Amino acid sequence: MPVFLLLFLECFTGFVLYARMRLPISSSPFDRTVSVIIPARNEERNLPLLLESLQRQTRRADEVLVIDDFSSDRTADVAERFGATVVHSAPLPEHWTGKNWAVWNGYLKSTGEILVFLDADVRLAPDALKSLLAQRERSGGGDFRRSLSYCGKIL
Repeated sequence: MPVFLLLFLECFTGFVLYARMRLPISSSPFDRTVSVIIPARNEERNLPLLLESLQRQTRRADEVLVIDDFSSDRTADVAERFGATVVHSAPLPEHWTGKNWAVWNGYLKSTGEILVFLDADVRLAPDALKSLLAQRERSGGGDFRRSLSYCGKIL
């Protein structure tokens, strides 16, 4: 019985001593630069809807990159009309697939501390980026320089 009492007291003391300790957060994700990377091949019909939804965000991206993956339509023109930076994919190396190569090229050209990857057919609610950043903060987000990724259909 004394051993259990001693163990209980040690645990209780630990909880009391460390209950108020908080790990410092280096900076808010809302203060960090955010790059949105959109790989796109022949997306002139979908891209305006996504880029419009990005312009309506309550927390706007600092940089929007559209990676034109050898489109045969007006994908690059549409992206430029919305103020996005167009990155033309380099020739596809052996053992790479098109979308992976486009995403990699977007990563290399991006300048943001936090990266958000979106497909061209995604539509965002006005608070989508703000919500993603808040969730990153709640879940710890790690100390990676570039750590936020999302490829989905609808937020």
